[in-house]
Amino acid sequence: MPLERTYMRRRRQQNGGVFLHKQRGIWYYRRSVNGKRKLTPIGKLSEYPTKAKAIRHHVRGCCSAIHGRENANAPPDSRRISQLP
Repeated sequence: MPLERTYMRRRRQQNGGVFLHKQRGIWYYRRSVNGKRKLTPIGKLSEYPTKAKAIRHHVRGCCSAIHGRENANAPPDSRRISQLP
């Protein structure tokens, strides 16, 4: 009699995603906090021409406080983010 194998898959968990607001030309990080959607601006399309560059900037420190990560090499730049429309 053959043995049955059961595999347990790790549950996926998504922290959020990056998207471009086409009318404004601004990259945003969208996440869910307590069931409510939150948007955090990352930068303008002229600064980050590709989604990969916007994600890289987000991960390296612009929004690291959201995830509770500290990155001494790239501190958050609140001046630039606050100047976005």
